[in-house]
This record gives sequence, C-alpha cells and structure tokens, in this order.
Amino acid sequence: MGAQTNKYLQIKGGISSDINDLAMPRYQFQIRELCFRIKTRLTQLIIRQS
Repeated sequence: MGAQTNKYLQIKGGISSDINDLAMPRYQFQIRELCFRIKTRLTQLIIRQS
C-alpha cells in the first residue's frame, strides 16, 4: 500500500474529479483494511497479556 498510496496522494489534487472518484474507493478500502489489521493485532496482544 505504501508507495502507491503516497504516489496517488501526491497527484490526486491534479487529476479530474471523475478519475479521483474511481480511484478513491480503492485507497479508502486499503486504509480501512490496515486499520482493521492493526486493531486485530492489538486485541490479540492485549488478550495474551491478560
């Protein structure tokens, strides 16, 4: 996710809104997936320490 997301974020202001509307859901999904994995991992670590 890192390199592609950084590249997209650098150019997103210069692309048309039509293209941005097509591309944005992919990056939103990747961000949500990353947050879910972090939350899951933190939960696992907390349970192990209990």
